[in-house]
Amino acid sequence: MGLLRIIKLQHDGVDKWNWIHDASLCYLVKSAYKVIWQVNEVCAVDFAMWNSVWKSWGPFKTRALAWRIILDRLPSRWNLAFWGGNFSGIDIMCIWCQSRLETIDHLFFSCQFYYEVWQLLYGQLGLSGVLHSSPKSHWFKHLSSFKGGLVNSFGSAI
Repeated sequence: MGLLRIIKLQHDGVDKWNWIHDASLCYLVKSAYKVIWQVNEVCAVDFAMWNSVWKSWGPFKTRALAWRIILDRLPSRWNLAFWGGNFSGIDIMCIWCQSRLETIDHLFFSCQFYYEVWQLLYGQLGLSGVLHSSPKSHWFKHLSSFKGGLVNSFGSAI
């Protein structure tokens, strides 16, 4: 309240916004990125991961999906229940295997049904591999695997 008493209103003045993070006082996306990078400790974003996803060669929809998987922001049954959905215990089991909770990690990295889907995709690309247990290690493995000639095949397969 003390700060409000200090401010003097001007009746004839023009209201305007000033972006304090740039010398021009105008908002620029570039200056917003600089602010975001400066608060790395506060927002706890893994910027190496952010760079590897958003500055990679893949199509936007693939990068957006990868980022949402890494952040666990896809609407799995577990997430929907956590976000306030009305589910009973049985309703949050994996729709494909019914053996584990339907989490993002389960769907993409440990569900037998999706394992077979990944193997079919790998087969189409002429690859073989083991699925990693975490989204980050999985992403980095694929990032290193698809550099070069397989980039276009992988991008079009997704």
